[in-house]
Amino acid sequence: MSTLSRYAPTLRVSTGLALLAAVYLVSITMVGSSAMQLDPAALSLAVVVDLTLTAAVILYLFFIRPGTLPKKALIPLLAIGLFTASRILPARYSMLLTGLAVLGGALELLVAGALLLRWRRLLLSTRAALRRGEAAWPALMAGFAEALGERAKTLGALAAQEGLAVYYALVGWMRRPRWPAEVQRFGHHRAHAWSAIVLALVILSVPEGMVLHMALDHFWSPLAALVVSALHVYGLLWLIGDCVYMRRTALVLTPAGRLRIDVGFRLHIDLHVDEIAAIGEEPEVLADAEHTCEAKVVGAPNLFLRLRSPHTATMIMGRSRQVTGVALRVEQPEAVCEAVRAAARHTL
Repeated sequence: MSTLSRYAPTLRVSTGLALLAAVYLVSITMVGSSAMQLDPAALSLAVVVDLTLTAAVILYLFFIRPGTLPKKALIPLLAIGLFTASRILPARYSMLLTGLAVLGGALELLVAGALLLRWRRLLLSTRAALRRGEAAWPALMAGFAEALGERAKTLGALAAQEGLAVYYALVGWMRRPRWPAEVQRFGHHRAHAWSAIVLALVILSVPEGMVLHMALDHFWSPLAALVVSALHVYGLLWLIGDCVYMRRTALVLTPAGRLRIDVGFRLHIDLHVDEIAAIGEEPEVLADAEHTCEAKVVGAPNLFLRLRSPHTATMIMGRSRQVTGVALRVEQPEAVCEAVRAAARHTL
């Protein structure tokens, strides 16, 4: 499988989200521009069309047709588009706004009911996965898969990743993970030194972001300055959340022989020790592995696993790959090797 084909689902989702954001940004900018004064009726109609039909076409081409989302996803999109149009269009178009409000209200009721039903399934499935000792990201991915279906797996993984990054940046760092007493846990975040790198990036980025905001506000547009600053703040939150979540994940070995490998948002694999053909601290372990994934931030891997058959690995941005070899960087590679070999039912 080529590199392009592996990244194709994530690239398609990212492109679709960018186009939807562009539609909303252009519509909001158009309403506030001087062109709105020339022909307000025509431009108001164009804004409504863009926020509904154009957005629906983008959603269909990039999400529904490839199978990422079901057709029912058009309902919340249209509701959001109509609600946005009713809020940004001039108040003198009362008839148009009344029609939008009635149609948008009906759609919003349908969406609210669907979300309540799906939200309960999402919470129950996520809680069940957390009770089994899974990390927050795979647990939330399982919840999205249960609530939205397997077709929305990639989008659910991406939504879980972004939501958890913000959560851990704001409040998640105050909560300690709860591990079942009977599992063996092997850390990896100290081996990556990711905390020191993120701290340096944040210290350097904050003054740069302030200077960029003032420059854009003075030389270009206050709106552009706000948008860039919002993206800058979100990027910093994501970095901090990613760092905190990496400190909360580990390699977990259960008494039943399940090995859960979680390296932040970079890798998630859940397998049985009997599926491991070889494990060691030397790269030669992967000599016969055809498809290898490497999950590290800084430094060379010091733990290598070769699998007996291809296994699904979920990686950053929700990408899934079939791998036969895994290269990691952990704090105690010798202890991991000994624990896995002791748990295996036959000699590795």
